[in-house]
Amino acid sequence: MVTDEQGGVHTHDSMIARIRRAWARDSHLSLASRAKKGVQLVVQLTRARFVLKPCNAVGKNARVAGSMRIENGGSIRIGNHLNVNSSWVPTEFLTGSRGEIEIGDDVLINFGTVIAAGRSVVIGSGSMIGPHCIISDVDIPESVTGDIPVTARPIEIGRDVWLAGRVTVRPGVRIGDGAVVVAGSIVETDVPAQVMASGIPARLLPKLGAASRPSVAHGPALAPLTQAVRAPMPGERSVLRGVLVSDFRLDDLVPGLAADSAGAIDALALPFSEYPQSLLAAAPAGRADFAVLWTTVTAAIPAVERLLAGESVSDEQLDAQVASYCDRVAQLASHYAHVCVTLWSTGPAPIGSALDALRVGGVTRAVGRANGLLTGRIQNFANVHAIDPAPWFAGSAHGVGVARAWYLARMAFPQPVLERAARDLQSVLSALAGTRRGLLVLTANDTLWLRAAGGPMTSPESREAYGDFQRLLRRLIRLGLQLAVVGEGDEATTRAALARHHGQWLLPADITAWQLGSDDIVSQICAVADRLEVGLREVTVIDTRAVVRERLRAALPDLDVPDWPEDVLLYPATLQSLGSLALMRGAPAGESAT
Repeated sequence: MVTDEQGGVHTHDSMIARIRRAWARDSHLSLASRAKKGVQLVVQLTRARFVLKPCNAVGKNARVAGSMRIENGGSIRIGNHLNVNSSWVPTEFLTGSRGEIEIGDDVLINFGTVIAAGRSVVIGSGSMIGPHCIISDVDIPESVTGDIPVTARPIEIGRDVWLAGRVTVRPGVRIGDGAVVVAGSIVETDVPAQVMASGIPARLLPKLGAASRPSVAHGPALAPLTQAVRAPMPGERSVLRGVLVSDFRLDDLVPGLAADSAGAIDALALPFSEYPQSLLAAAPAGRADFAVLWTTVTAAIPAVERLLAGESVSDEQLDAQVASYCDRVAQLASHYAHVCVTLWSTGPAPIGSALDALRVGGVTRAVGRANGLLTGRIQNFANVHAIDPAPWFAGSAHGVGVARAWYLARMAFPQPVLERAARDLQSVLSALAGTRRGLLVLTANDTLWLRAAGGPMTSPESREAYGDFQRLLRRLIRLGLQLAVVGEGDEATTRAALARHHGQWLLPADITAWQLGSDDIVSQICAVADRLEVGLREVTVIDTRAVVRERLRAALPDLDVPDWPEDVLLYPATLQSLGSLALMRGAPAGESAT
């Protein structure tokens, strides 16, 4: 136990105790895997002894992965258990002849970070410094090692501070204990303790953990919102106005949303560098209809970035950060009629997915746990809806071009992903606002939904695939899809046949409307759409016959008539690929149609 000059008390575990805990934590791994991790630890401990030799004092059990650049013309003093991860880009410690760098205990410093002191830089115990940060008490870090005198103003960073990636701390700044600085920020003024700062220049947000923030875990559901979307007058084109909130650039999503055919969606992409304050700020004037919140998991949950850096994170720490994120979601929801929150993914966003693992302490497991907690907590709020973005990534590889775009312009995903996202979000937002009511039409005379009742569907594989198709339909119906049947025959006979068949998942009660008889199929579809007060733009018709599909497209160009396979084994996958059905993801919260 060590008492510092300010009277604070710290406990320092011995390396043997830490190794024992790590050994127990990795008990699920093979002996070879645990031995490999042990060897890596020994290598890092040994490397630290040589790499940190230019420093004046180094505490116990310092670890260094990769190479470092240390030019010490003054004084560098380091506490116990320093962990430097510079595996990809060297971390740099630079001091001038009068410069002093003082680093406390249990500090994590990531790759590419530069710490330069012409006079004094102090980093408190337990702090975490993200990749590519610059902490310099002079304007140009390299100048501290030169012969020309430079003007320096001391920097002081408190205990348990977290600086995310690419943060710049300017000369003369003091950051209080427990503060958080969001990725990409430039800190030019002091940051008080327990406060989050973000932006260029960084601006202060409400105190972390402040009582004024609503509690998702135990608090009541939000009261009914006064911001209601006005129903359009007959013949009037509805317009939904809202915002996109993200820690990366979403400007390219705006045109896709505006191309919505059922009603105009006017979205404003808020500055990605200011996303934390956007979570807490009131809606911009006239834009309270909706907010779409789409963040990378590392920005929302700092513990995941620690996992990517090779650190250990307990489930309790992860859960606490998810709860804090949900508090901010609740604050956002108090300002908008509807909030759509995308679940987190380990890819293809450039967050180091090659390091993922399902083991305890692995990123994939942590992201799955975080998503489960998120969807569970936001169910307390009637106007917050979770969306699974996984279908947006189908067939889209995270190539070199996207990786460069991330670092150069904070663009996280290729254009096809944003196009699919825009298409689905159009449907979700329109459905939530009541301006779109999805209708799927099946044709009875094509025996599409009656094939399971007898006839050509005899193989086990066909019956299994058709059962999956029907179950998907029933889920969509439960989430709000309307289902209609048109074609030849009469309703009573068809209902009876459907009810008698025990292998049928679809039931008569699942059908919203019937339009059977001898009328032309075009007339039948128009009649059922008119009866349900659904525009033809919101109607999707499924038919396996190419000649019928072409006739419908020619007669009713507003209809959605997708190509449909004759092979029943392809029915479930084809149904899932219909983007127009994504509107079902909007309700209830946490559900997904796929």
